[in-house]
Order: sequence, then C-alpha cells, then structure tokens
Amino acid sequence: MRTTTICKVHGVGPLIESIRTHYGEVDDRVRLCLERRLDYGESGGGGGVVEDDMEHQRELDERTRAIHIAFSAVFRSYINLKRAGLKPKRTTQYLLDRAVELMHAYARKNDAARVLKLVARLEAANVPLDLKFRNVQMSCLIKSNAVHAAIDVFNSLSNKDTRNNDDGENGGGDERGEKPNIQCYTTLITAYSRLGELDAAMNVLDRIRDAKLSPTIRTFNALIAACVACGELSRAKQLFQEMVFDGLEPDLVSWNTLLNWSASRYSGKRRMEQTFEWFENMKQSGLTPNAVTYTTLIKACIRSDQFERAEALFAEMKHHHNDRAIAASVENPNERKLHQHQTDEFDDIFIAEDDDDAVVVVGKEEEEQKEKEKEKEGVEVDAKAYGVMIDGYAKRKQWRRAVGLLEEMIRRDLSVDVFTIGRAIHACAASGRVEQAEGLLWRMRELGVVPNRHVFVSMLTMYANRGDVTKVLRMLRDMQARGILADNHTMAAVMSACLKIGNHELALSVYSKMKPTGIAPDAVTYTLLLRAYGLKGELDKAMNVL
Repeated sequence: MRTTTICKVHGVGPLIESIRTHYGEVDDRVRLCLERRLDYGESGGGGGVVEDDMEHQRELDERTRAIHIAFSAVFRSYINLKRAGLKPKRTTQYLLDRAVELMHAYARKNDAARVLKLVARLEAANVPLDLKFRNVQMSCLIKSNAVHAAIDVFNSLSNKDTRNNDDGENGGGDERGEKPNIQCYTTLITAYSRLGELDAAMNVLDRIRDAKLSPTIRTFNALIAACVACGELSRAKQLFQEMVFDGLEPDLVSWNTLLNWSASRYSGKRRMEQTFEWFENMKQSGLTPNAVTYTTLIKACIRSDQFERAEALFAEMKHHHNDRAIAASVENPNERKLHQHQTDEFDDIFIAEDDDDAVVVVGKEEEEQKEKEKEKEGVEVDAKAYGVMIDGYAKRKQWRRAVGLLEEMIRRDLSVDVFTIGRAIHACAASGRVEQAEGLLWRMRELGVVPNRHVFVSMLTMYANRGDVTKVLRMLRDMQARGILADNHTMAAVMSACLKIGNHELALSVYSKMKPTGIAPDAVTYTLLLRAYGLKGELDKAMNVL
C-alpha cells in the first residue's frame, strides 16, 4: 500500500469530509491527514474568505443558507484535492452543480453582485467553467436585472482565444477552449429583448449562422418573444415562416407567445377573434393545448367580458386534470411504489456507477424538473389559472366564488402568492364583507405571505366606506411599520373615512401631511379637500382649491 501524506489534521469533521470526497477519486488507498486551513489561498480571498462566508451566511434566508453551506463544503474539498495534486473531475462537476444552485438562489433575490462574486471566486481557484455554466450565469444575471453584465459574459466568451486548460483537463467542456454554443446565443437574444433592443436581438440570428451553428426551436421562441415584447407582431409572424425553412415546427411556446399577445394587446371583438383564430391554427398543427394555453384563453375571455366562456374553459381544464390524475393512479402501481421506496431510501441523492467507474450523482431537483417538463405536455390546473379566475371574480365582486377558489388552491397545496390572495381580499372588501376580508388577511399571515400596498389599500378603502377611522388609522400604522409608503389612494381612503364621520379637522390634517411626504394630490384628493372645507365652513379656502 502506498501512503501519501497530504497535510496534518485537527478535528474529526474535516477528516470524515475528506475521506468522503476522496472516495472513488483514486484507485489506491490513501491515508489522509488533513490540516484545516482557513486561508484558501487558491480562492483569491486571502485570510478573510472564511470570515466573509460566515458574515454572508447570516444575511441569507434559510433555504439559500443551506445551499451556500453545501457549496462551501464542496469548495473546501475541491481545494484540498487540488493541493494534494489530484484531478478531482467528479468533485469539480459536483462543485459546479452546487454553484449553479447557489446562482439560481441569488437570482431569485435579484442579487447580481453575489452571482458575480461567486463566479469570481471559482475563477480565482482555477475551477474549469464550461459553457453550460456560463449560460446559467448569463440567465441568472438577466433574472437579477443585470442584463448588461450578462452581455459582457457572452462577449468575454466570444473574445477568448482557444487554449488548453492549465491542468491539461477538459473539465466537461471548459469555456476557455470553446466558443459560445447555441444555448449562449439564445440567452443573448433574451438579454437584448429585456433591453428592448429588437434589432440587436434579430442580428444574433445572423451571428449564429456566421458561427456555423443551427438555430433551435428555443432560439426562434426567444426571437418571437422579443418581437412580441417590442410590439413587432409582423416580424414575429415572419419568424414562424423562417422556422419552416430551417426544418423546425412552431411548438406550444411559440403559439402561446402569440396567444398571449392577442389576449393582452388587442381589445373588443378583435381580441377574441384573433386569439381563438390562432388557437384553432395551433390545434390544426397537431399540438395539444397545455395549462398556459388555457390560462391565456381564459384571460382573453375575462378581458372581453365573456366570463361564462372563461368559466367553461376553467371547468374544461379541471376535467382534463382529473382525467390525468385517474390515469396516473392506475398506471403501473408497482413501479410507482418502487420509485417511492427508492425516494424514501436515498432521501437526498441517487448514486450509481457507470462504465468508467465514476460516480453519477443525480439530485432530486433534477428528477423533479424532468417530471415538471412532462407535466407541461398535458393540462395541469396550476396557480396561475386559479389566479386569473380569482381576479375575474374579484372584478365582479363575486367574493364567495373568489374565496372558494382560493380555499381550493390551498387544499390542493398550490402556491398562493400575494396577488392571488390579495384579489380575494379585494373581492370581499369591495363587497363590504369585513369579517371575510379580515379572515383572509389573517390567513395570509398564517401562510407566510407578506401583504403589499394593494392589500392595504383594499382594507383601508373598506374601512373608510364604513367610516371606521380607528381601523383605518390602525391599518395605516401597520402599513408604515412594514416599510410600505403611502400613496394618494391610501391618503384619499383615510380622508374619506374621516369625512364619513364628520371629522373634517382630521381629514384636513391628513391632507396637510401629503405634500411634505412627497405624495402628489389627485382629483379625488382635491374633491375630498373641498368637502372638508365645506363642512368646516371655510368657503374661501374651498374656492382657492378650485
């Protein structure tokens, strides 16, 4: 047995972690004596990296903190293996997987600075970053509203000279040895679309062909979305024809993009006619509508004041969903039980050995993502469809149906956001159902959903219509305590409540505080001000307002 001493160790934890990391990395047995060092010189952070990590973790929410801890543990293992002179290929891939998870977590928080700092840390440690990773980096920067930074990443890939990795290893396709692939070009189109630069987005298609690459259906879908976002529907239609010349057929995403355009931009009869005309064309092409399709059609019906048709479409969605649920329950139950057993046994990861004696790690999130992609092919009544229907009921003050759908969402364990529950609260508040509105507000807090300005305005308006100044002021204080700034609608609701009980002095006091806080009065506010001066008998001041 060959014994290699790497470094000294202090503590059992680092020893166990390193043994786990080395498993399968080398053929010989290795006696590991690790010294836990806190400088991580390869990370480029010097002696402050660990302290920065600990400070950073305290700033994160629980979910992101867990992802960051997992990344940091794998990163330490990677550094130790590199110091030992090893080539940790599987650890490198596992490190990149954890880094991708962390970038997505930062993107959800719109924290582009953290995304860039994470990538800089990997680069400083000479971690080979492949094109797949760079594409994810661009996507996360776009989601974080750092679109120009995403374009800079692409430009850096285009300007790099072909050269080998300093380790002599490819690392799964190191970007330092490759030019941008079609996925990177497609993400670049999305970046230009977010900036509203349609000509630049369309020019990417020429750049793709100059690079001897073939555009994919996702490339064309990104271009169609860019045309729609910039209001260039004619160019979007041309792309449909250009797809065919490239041997591609429009898919559900292509058609749903156009459906959403007509449902959102057109008005009157044209909205319904054009939306359902494209819907029929989509079905004639052999495609089966999915949840996005139905939700878009429902939205078009509601905006065209054809609510009965919207209800019929929603019922059709639920019917399809129930049929798929029944089919799934009887489809090979033995396989389903076996899959559940494996899921329970291997809780976090599945491990299998391939032909190259390498360990393949497939995370649960990847498996769940594959299942979600399969579900998109059918009709699944999702939270968005419920939200559109609840909004429709709210606009018609049909609070019972709005609340009923909300409770159905909760029973089905669907995600309930502030918009959905806020619209249900608005339905109750607009109908004067104080008890139900207050119950939903309490339920919102139980679900961990933070009220926004629209929710507070709905509650304030409801209390104002009843002349309940005490609850109006209490709600206003709660709103300010949450850091939500009042606007002219909010202050108008407070003034209206004061005038309903004849307290014109308090109404004038509220108005006097508007301008110092930067709130510009509107027509409603001036009307309430006239009423306040009239009740007080100060006609001269009322005339000055006019």
